Amino acid sequence: KVSETAEYSLGHPVKRPLDFSALGDKFRACVQSAAVPPSRQAVERVISTIAELEKSPNVTEVIRLMSREPAVA
Repeated sequence: KVSETAEYSLGHPVKRPLDFSALGDKFRACVQSAAVPPSRQAVERVISTIAELEKSPNVTEVIRLMSREPAVA
Protein backbone atom coordinates (compact mmCIF):
# COMPACT_ATOMS: atom_id res chain seq x y z
CA LYS A 1 0.00 0.00 0.00
CA VAL A 2 1.34 3.40 -0.97
CA SER A 3 0.25 6.62 0.68
CA GLU A 4 1.41 10.18 0.77
CA THR A 5 0.68 13.06 3.10
CA ALA A 6 0.91 16.63 1.93
CA GLU A 7 1.76 19.24 4.52
CA TYR A 8 0.01 21.88 2.41
CA SER A 9 -2.88 21.01 0.12
CA LEU A 10 -3.01 22.19 -3.47
CA GLY A 11 -4.57 25.63 -3.44
CA HIS A 12 -2.90 26.77 -0.22
CA PRO A 13 -2.65 30.55 -0.75
CA VAL A 14 1.06 30.78 0.15
CA LYS A 15 2.68 27.36 -0.06
CA ARG A 16 0.87 25.79 -3.08
CA PRO A 17 -1.25 28.43 -4.82
CA LEU A 18 -3.27 27.72 -7.94
CA ASP A 19 -2.87 29.90 -11.00
CA PHE A 20 -5.94 31.67 -12.37
CA SER A 21 -6.54 29.01 -15.02
CA ALA A 22 -6.57 26.23 -12.41
CA LEU A 23 -8.88 28.28 -10.19
CA GLY A 24 -11.27 28.66 -13.12
CA ASP A 25 -11.20 24.90 -13.71
CA LYS A 26 -11.89 24.27 -10.02
CA PHE A 27 -14.77 26.76 -10.05
CA ARG A 28 -16.27 25.14 -13.16
CA ALA A 29 -16.16 21.73 -11.45
CA CYS A 30 -17.48 22.92 -8.07
CA VAL A 31 -20.34 25.04 -9.40
CA GLN A 32 -21.92 21.96 -10.98
CA SER A 33 -22.75 20.77 -7.44
CA ALA A 34 -24.85 23.86 -6.69
CA ALA A 35 -28.55 23.31 -5.92
CA VAL A 36 -29.28 25.39 -9.04
CA PRO A 37 -26.16 25.29 -11.19
CA PRO A 38 -25.67 28.42 -13.30
CA SER A 39 -25.50 28.08 -17.06
CA ARG A 40 -22.14 27.46 -18.70
CA GLN A 41 -22.38 30.96 -20.18
CA ALA A 42 -22.92 32.50 -16.73
CA VAL A 43 -19.97 30.55 -15.30
CA GLU A 44 -17.68 31.82 -18.05
CA ARG A 45 -18.93 35.40 -17.52
CA VAL A 46 -18.18 35.09 -13.79
CA ILE A 47 -14.66 33.89 -14.52
CA SER A 48 -13.99 36.65 -17.05
CA THR A 49 -15.51 39.27 -14.74
CA ILE A 50 -13.31 38.13 -11.86
CA ALA A 51 -10.27 38.19 -14.15
CA GLU A 52 -10.96 41.90 -14.70
CA LEU A 53 -12.10 42.63 -11.14
CA GLU A 54 -9.32 45.09 -10.38
CA LYS A 55 -10.65 47.30 -13.17
CA SER A 56 -14.25 47.11 -11.90
CA PRO A 57 -15.80 49.70 -9.55
CA ASN A 58 -17.72 46.98 -7.62
CA VAL A 59 -18.55 43.27 -7.51
CA THR A 60 -22.27 43.65 -8.25
CA GLU A 61 -21.94 41.91 -11.61
CA VAL A 62 -20.38 38.79 -10.05
CA ILE A 63 -23.12 38.64 -7.42
CA ARG A 64 -25.83 39.11 -10.06
CA LEU A 65 -24.36 36.39 -12.27
CA MET A 66 -24.29 33.92 -9.38
CA SER A 67 -27.78 34.60 -8.08
CA ARG A 68 -30.65 32.27 -8.89
CA GLU A 69 -32.67 35.04 -10.45
CA PRO A 70 -30.37 37.68 -11.93
CA ALA A 71 -31.51 41.24 -11.33
CA VAL A 72 -33.12 42.95 -14.28
CA ALA A 73 -30.93 45.75 -15.60
